[in-house]
This record gives sequence, C-alpha cells and structure tokens, in this order.
Amino acid sequence: MNRYDIAIVGMGCIFPKANSVDQYWNNIISGETYFEEMPERIWRMKNFCSSDKSRPDKSYTMTGSFVSDFEFPFLEFKLPPKAMQGVDPAQLVTLHAARQALEDAGIEPHSDVLEDAVTIIGASGVDQFAHSTVFLRRHMYLKHLRPQLEQAGVSPERLTELDEQFAKKLNEYGHVWNPAVAAVGAITSSLSNRVAQVLGVHGFNMTVDGACASSFAALEVACQALMAGDAKVAIAGGTDLGTNPAIYIGFSRVEGLSTKGTSNPFDQSADGLVIGEGGGVVVLKRLEDALADGDRIRAVIRGAGASSDGAGQAIYAPSVEGRAQALRSALVRSNTSKDEVQFLEAHATSTVVGDANEYDAISSVYGDRS
Repeated sequence: MNRYDIAIVGMGCIFPKANSVDQYWNNIISGETYFEEMPERIWRMKNFCSSDKSRPDKSYTMTGSFVSDFEFPFLEFKLPPKAMQGVDPAQLVTLHAARQALEDAGIEPHSDVLEDAVTIIGASGVDQFAHSTVFLRRHMYLKHLRPQLEQAGVSPERLTELDEQFAKKLNEYGHVWNPAVAAVGAITSSLSNRVAQVLGVHGFNMTVDGACASSFAALEVACQALMAGDAKVAIAGGTDLGTNPAIYIGFSRVEGLSTKGTSNPFDQSADGLVIGEGGGVVVLKRLEDALADGDRIRAVIRGAGASSDGAGQAIYAPSVEGRAQALRSALVRSNTSKDEVQFLEAHATSTVVGDANEYDAISSVYGDRS
C-alpha cells in the first residue's frame, strides 16, 4: 500500500442550485449552468458597474454563479439565529457541508471518533469583513456631510436620526455589524474553528489560504496530518463566498472577467472567467484504516504535487514550467505513469493567457503519452 493512500469516505457541499452532493452531480451530468447578475441581497452591484472598461473604480460585469437558495437550519444546529447575525455566511456554508460529509461517512458529531480528528479548511477571504467595514465607516460619511447639513439648518437631533436611519438601511442591505461576534464573524480562521466547535472535533484546526488552490492546500495539509499519524480522521475542504465589488473591480482592471457572462475554457470564444460561490468538504482516512473500518470509499488520493515559480512573472501569471513541475511531482508521489491518467480537471480560467499557459503545461507533461 502506497504511503500516500488516503481514502475519501464522506462528502458534502453547498453550491449554486445544489445543496447536496447528489444535486451537484445531477447538475454536472445534465450540463446545467447557473449564471446570473449578483442579487442585491449580497451587494448593490449596479452602483459599482459600468460598461465603460476605462473606469478604474467600476466592474464591467455583474454576472456570477451564486448560492441563492440555501437557508442555514439554525435550530438543527442548536444555534440562535439572532446571535449569529454578523457571522460570515461562509462559516455557515462550511459548517453545513462538513456535517453532510460526516453523515455521509457515518460519523456522528461529537462522537469518540472525532477525538482524534483535525479540521482543515481552505479560504482566501470572507465577505463579512467588507460588509462590516461599510457599516463602521458610515461615521466617516457623516463626518464629511455634517458641516454641509448643519449649514443647511439640520438640527443635531435630526443628524442623530439620520445616522440611525443610515445604520438601519445598511443592515437591510446586508452590511451587518454585530459587536457580539465581530471578533470571530469576519476572519478566515473562524471557518475551521466554527466546524470544530459546533461539531465537536478535538484535533487541531486551521484555515489555509492558497488563493485559487486553497481547497487543494487544505487537502494536502490534511493528508500530511494523516500520514504523520497526527490524526485518524481529517475534515478538509474549501469555501468561497467572497463575491464583493472589490474583487470584481480588481479582476476587471486586468480584464480577467467575461464580458458575455459565460465561461468557455480552452475555446476560441473564451473571454474571461465568471466568479462563483460555494463550499465543499470531504472526510479523509488512511486507506488501511478505512478498509479496516468497513467504510464506503468514494475515492483514493494517491499523491499530490505543488510548486511555486519563485522570482519571475507577475504573481497572477504562473509559468508553464512551474505548472508542469506540479503535474510531474504528483505523478512521482503517486507512483503513477502518465499513461495511466484518464481524466484531468484544469484550473480553466477562460482567459486567453491563462488557458494557453495551462494547455502548454499539460501538453509538456502528457503530450507524448503512448
């Protein structure tokens, strides 16, 4: 048995139009796509959008793929809804997906099995931090407006009323700030901590940030913990609900977003990516333990490869050789021949440079298969 043989024994997810693994799989095999303009419950994106691509403070698209029909069952988790206001939705999505994965693995929350388990979640940002900032900075807006309002004869009492109305309206738009949970509601480390705390997982927990590869980074850390004997069970995955205007505007500056609102990787019609939301979690065991426990094994992780370019191109433009190095490393670690590989899932950004770069890396490793 390979040292790196790690069994996936449970899965859970929350994705657009899919609140379970079965729904997600059905969407995949049916070829369904779910692109829409950002709902106003998230951000009033129309205030940050313009068809004029030269606007440095605007995005040229509002299209994305959003988790729009998920309602967190607070009572099932014995969590008071009011007390959880201001907690980033990513925590709730991660928590729900993690419980799904444990149920799929036949593991009860708070059971003895979780005494020797770790929780590793990948994330590259939380949207609640942006919402909290908007709410708190309302004082700055009023500070600049106050002199003009006072000069216009607005009374101090009326200014206080305006401040209260402003705060109420921000809350209605989702820019919530709850001082009771502010310290943990808007930081990434709370994603893994929330899972461990609510589901009763006693091993170490951490949230790792590997940008677009955050979930893979979490998976690798979890595999290493299992191989090192630090745990018998690992809960690992990734969640991203960070679809705020700053992200859209930033990607618009490098023309990384699709103007058509569709994703067409490795196709001549590709003109950029479409940002999406979601969260996925798996439960892992060493293969020998999973076999001994009689678990239903979904898949086996044989090896993983990773690389960095070092000094070189822009941070968002990985080199062909760097990507190829990661592919070769995965083959070596898994003791797998490239001729045995039957399926590749790509990053597939749908950008001209990104797709060409990735295609060249894949071709350099797999192009001469027999």
